[in-house]
Amino acid sequence: MYCVSEFPDFVLDIELPDGFTDCSFRGEPCPCFGKELPDGSILRLIVDYAEVSRRDFPETPRFCCEYWSGAVEAGVAQAFVQSDDWNHILNWIKFMERWGGVVY
Repeated sequence: MYCVSEFPDFVLDIELPDGFTDCSFRGEPCPCFGKELPDGSILRLIVDYAEVSRRDFPETPRFCCEYWSGAVEAGVAQAFVQSDDWNHILNWIKFMERWGGVVY
């Protein structure tokens, strides 16, 4: 896991949803994990430190999940959710896995 090498003092105290892999980079303020969906879109999950005092941005929620219709490096997230409630994040991930690529 990159998380272990890039953030050696970080404790991952949640169970990642199926298919998410570590894509942490030391230039980021905290670990992140990604999952490519069947249509090529990407979900990027950012998990900050549980201790608010250790966060670079203590005023933001601990979890953030972004939906990208293409490569993360190529643009801007089309949708995202932020929350301190892990179940809220899990429900959003399930929704995006099912409906993320649908155009209304």
